[in-house]
Amino acid sequence: MAEESNPPGYVFVDEDTEKLWFDYTISRFEEASRRVDDRRSWGRQLVIWIGVLVGLEANLFPKIAERLAKPGVAEWWVFVVLSLTAVVVVQLAILSVAVYGGYVAATTLVPERPTGLIRHIRDARVRQARVTIAAYFAKSYNHQDDLAERVSTILSRTTVAAILTVWVCALVMGGLFWFTRPEVMP
Repeated sequence: MAEESNPPGYVFVDEDTEKLWFDYTISRFEEASRRVDDRRSWGRQLVIWIGVLVGLEANLFPKIAERLAKPGVAEWWVFVVLSLTAVVVVQLAILSVAVYGGYVAATTLVPERPTGLIRHIRDARVRQARVTIAAYFAKSYNHQDDLAERVSTILSRTTVAAILTVWVCALVMGGLFWFTRPEVMP
């Protein structure tokens, strides 16, 4: 980024405008970093939620076996077991996407470390150094902002898919318990 130390788009007429831009780029970078952290936290919570959901659904298999072991149960019990198995498999796939979004979505680009930046600003005047540092923060902000949007998109789609699988599971289990309910004599 040495070529960006005095880019023509970052030349300012007065020092006050330059300071304002410097402060703005730093605050925007911090905001974008916070958004990335928030989205990744959302992904981690989603991983926990889906893991608990898969565990609860795995505990339903013995209940289903008990319910279907009763005499007179129709032949459609295979559909119930396959449906619940499919829901759990889909949720495990969704879990892997949530792990990707919450933990390893992408590497982040942060401003140059001070020891790496010193070679670009060692002989610069204060204004030129400030513009160089702000340019690093501006470039990092662009990356962080794009990353926050990508993580948000991944996790929002994952959340919707997880909610849909909960509905499918509820319908399958509701059908199971409705159709295997005991007959009540009048």
